[in-house]
Amino acid sequence: MANLFLQFSVLNLSNNDISGDLSQFPVTKWSKLKQLQLKENQLTGSIPENWAGLTNLNILELSSNQLSGTLDNISQLADLTEIYLDKDGFTGNIPAACFTSNLTHFEANGNQLSGSLPATLSKATNLKWLDVAANQLTGNLPDLSNNQQLTTLAYSNNQITSGRAAAGSSGTYQDWRISAPDWQTSHDGKTMTLDLSKYYGGEQGQSGYSNLGIEPAGGQTGVTLDKTDPDHPLLTIDTASTNVTNGDFSFYLFDQAGSQAVFKQSMNYMAQVAVPITLAIPKTYAIDTGTDDKIDFASKVGAGDKIGFVSPKVGAGVVPATNFKLGVSSTNAVGDSYQLTAQTTGLTSAGHTLPIYYSNGQHSTLLTDVAQSIYDYQPTLADDTTTVGDSSDATKGNLSTEVGSTAYKGTYTGDVTYTLASAPADDPTTAAKTSDAGQISPTTVSQMSPTLSGLPLEQEATRAKLQADMTKFVPKLADTDGVLYSGYLASQGKTDSPYQELTESSGLWLLSLAMAGDESDFDTALSGIKARFYDSDTHTFNWQAKGQDHTVTQGSASIDDLRIIQALLVMNRKSPNNDRTALISELIDGFTKYDMNAYYQMIDGYSTKDGQEKRIRLDYLDLATLKTIYEAKGLGTTTGTAGGTAYQQQLKLIKDSYISDQLPMFNTYYNYSTGSYQVSDDNVSGQINVTDGLLTMLNLAKVGELPQTSLDWITAHTTADEKIYNDYNLDGSPASPYDAASNYAYVAQIAVALGDTKLYGQALTKLNAMTSTDTTSPLYGSAEAGGESYAFNDLNMLLAYNSVIAGS
Repeated sequence: MANLFLQFSVLNLSNNDISGDLSQFPVTKWSKLKQLQLKENQLTGSIPENWAGLTNLNILELSSNQLSGTLDNISQLADLTEIYLDKDGFTGNIPAACFTSNLTHFEANGNQLSGSLPATLSKATNLKWLDVAANQLTGNLPDLSNNQQLTTLAYSNNQITSGRAAAGSSGTYQDWRISAPDWQTSHDGKTMTLDLSKYYGGEQGQSGYSNLGIEPAGGQTGVTLDKTDPDHPLLTIDTASTNVTNGDFSFYLFDQAGSQAVFKQSMNYMAQVAVPITLAIPKTYAIDTGTDDKIDFASKVGAGDKIGFVSPKVGAGVVPATNFKLGVSSTNAVGDSYQLTAQTTGLTSAGHTLPIYYSNGQHSTLLTDVAQSIYDYQPTLADDTTTVGDSSDATKGNLSTEVGSTAYKGTYTGDVTYTLASAPADDPTTAAKTSDAGQISPTTVSQMSPTLSGLPLEQEATRAKLQADMTKFVPKLADTDGVLYSGYLASQGKTDSPYQELTESSGLWLLSLAMAGDESDFDTALSGIKARFYDSDTHTFNWQAKGQDHTVTQGSASIDDLRIIQALLVMNRKSPNNDRTALISELIDGFTKYDMNAYYQMIDGYSTKDGQEKRIRLDYLDLATLKTIYEAKGLGTTTGTAGGTAYQQQLKLIKDSYISDQLPMFNTYYNYSTGSYQVSDDNVSGQINVTDGLLTMLNLAKVGELPQTSLDWITAHTTADEKIYNDYNLDGSPASPYDAASNYAYVAQIAVALGDTKLYGQALTKLNAMTSTDTTSPLYGSAEAGGESYAFNDLNMLLAYNSVIAGS
């Protein structure tokens, strides 16, 4: 009997309510034992050391007891094929030695096992069942690509990360929540996407997410998984058709290791994921071309109530359309921007062509086979309808053709195609990237801040003296923080003077220091300017501080932000600095977001109270510096790029605002919403401030676009017996008896941009005559007038001096 007991191979004492610890079993006498089944008893304690002697054991079943301790004492049982340890209290790591090629089943769910699943899992090539759920396991799920027999895999309610960590999620890896999802919404609001690669790292052993799948937990419709980009699976919701509701949306996520070919829920990783969502409201937009099937071009005949229209004759000249209608409409698109474009090959007849123009009442655009923007549509109502063109309303747009004296006689027909497209900033294909100042080319920086050389010796001596004297004077305008007042008297504490500090002056001061290469004073001035004016939320500069307590006026003036960027770029070209480079990128990001509209066109400015301005002062358009913005933002500057298009559009805005050859200057304002120009802020006086006109000329000169008529005019008015007055009537006659030093400072800067030493010499003579020569006066060297000197004059003069290469 004793010999039989020693040689039995199977012992099954399950479900017998046996208590006590495992040491009561004389396993040292069971050397032939192959199966030991003790599940569902009341056994306690840990696995004894002498159990390591059960070297022939194939099946070990200890489930549903009250056992504890580690699994170390069974780790050397190499013949085990099935191990069942679930619902006990085992602790510690799972021994790596347990996973051999013999093992087919391993169950240990509902314990307190910790650590990572061992990498030796890959050696268990015959493993069919692995259940380690509800433990305290951590780390990555090992590569299971060798476990081709695996049919059931359970590891929920652990902190196993199944390959790479689930960044941005919380909870267990099998039941987790994305607390702050980065939902991306299409411009039309009809599609929402969530890049799951930001929150789910994928299974170990696979590349990409080709095996990933999702299933809405509530059976919702309109939910798909877009795996077009294998590295960025997109949870996609069609907002127009889905029955997903606002709040938490739950879905099941399935995945598998790369070499496991069969998709089976029972064996693959599965998580239930909760993600909050607020559904976007789909937008609609449309173009309305009226009820007529065709547009007619006709010449007006008759008068009064007997006006009629007849087909135009050869030589009729410009002929407008008589029944043109064009409108745009939208829903749920308030705050968006759209470009209404038009394109045509013209009107043709027997191989002959007549052009088609679109006019908005102020200027005409020749339509070509390349789409051109004819209207910027910015909806203001949830259900918005805007009339763009109407041939019966002189305030609206209209089409026209031109019938010349040599035109071919015949019937002409053609088509015009209209397109309503989202603005570049709203279109993912043309959206700006994060700024990188390193992308700005040295050529662009040189064009932005040109220099002049080759002055005659006598003129150079005059310039150098004026430069030295003004350099000594300008710091007298500063307060105790190093920020410049707009006038000298304020810096001296004169109580009746306006205590005003402007970022305009600050930008000019920084640019002057940068052109001079004075890095130490530049950095000191920059520090004071940032402390006074910088808005760290928008990365722009507030435009003004008033009073002796320096109360800041909230809101930016885009020209000041752009000029400070320009100064930083110039200083960095001469003396590169990593902190300065980082600030440049930061400021360009702020400028693009707040000082530009959705078409990357510059606007007047921004305030948190009123938002973005709808107009632009044309003298703000420093086209050369705007190129640096487009380069840094990856928008390009060539034809067809978002930056290149914006550049050409703004250049056209300036050119189309040309007043006349009698006054070859440019309008001051352009309103993007109405498409209209203004020569002055009130648009009533009919006078233009010459400072605005000269700055516009400078901006054109820097990019080689200054008209010859404009150059001739300033050259003629900078002679000894002529003046450039501060204001002019539109017929070219002076509207003011006064001139200002800044007028000639701008002429000098235009001369620098053109490389014109003769014109610079003429301007220098004017500046020298307007400079204080009283060595006993504290205003010596400044553009003093009546006991006051203004920073705007002084700094533009200094900038003109510093733009010449010293000693040339």
